[in-house]
Amino acid sequence: MSEEKKPATSSPKPGFSVTPLRYRNVFNAARTFAKTGAPDPVVRYIRNNRNPTRPEQMSERLRIAAYLVLCIRTKIMLTVDKGIANVVGAPPQEITRRRDVITKIVQWITQVLRCHRDLTIKPEERERRKELEDKMSEAVKRTFGDRVDTMWYVESLCTDPEHQGRGYGGALLDSVTTLADWASQTTWLQSSNINNTAFYNMHGFVTVETVVLGDQNPTWNEAPVVVSIMVREPKSPSSGDAKVG
Repeated sequence: MSEEKKPATSSPKPGFSVTPLRYRNVFNAARTFAKTGAPDPVVRYIRNNRNPTRPEQMSERLRIAAYLVLCIRTKIMLTVDKGIANVVGAPPQEITRRRDVITKIVQWITQVLRCHRDLTIKPEERERRKELEDKMSEAVKRTFGDRVDTMWYVESLCTDPEHQGRGYGGALLDSVTTLADWASQTTWLQSSNINNTAFYNMHGFVTVETVVLGDQNPTWNEAPVVVSIMVREPKSPSSGDAKVG
């Protein structure tokens, strides 16, 4: 997950609003996701600091765009400034959204693009991606058990680096947690950059578990990558703690 790395020390600045992402802005948002994802510690670990080729970048942009279309149709997909900053919020599993034919087609396209990526990446990258998925799956199951199905999940949060520090990320995050607060439900997320811990702490999240990547990989020559599992318990909307961006 890529986040806003410059915690705001005051209320978000006026002059912007949080809105649902529109289809016409999907590729703008996809550019932001790709731009903020490249320096992410987990992405760097999986790629072993390798810069993707131009065809890989184009394929990634298309894959992200398909994923965002699916998010618009099945999850909470919010943005600031038409894709400059974005958040994907996944409601608890018992809350169902559209499952029409078009959604199923988009889901199929997304799966095909992911399968293509998995078949074309280097074997070492495939192994590192599997390491991430296996360790995170075990950690989530160990930490939450079946309770995870009743929790909100901040699936992704990103702000274009040139627009960070303006309160966009905080407003987007608060918009999702406000929905959870109204339902009296817990929210959780994965933070792939320890530099963002203070930002999430400011918005009510605390670290409950960590996953370490690369600690047993002799081909990784840098420090192990730490991924934090963070939780925010619901607050009463009437208390003033819950904020809408």
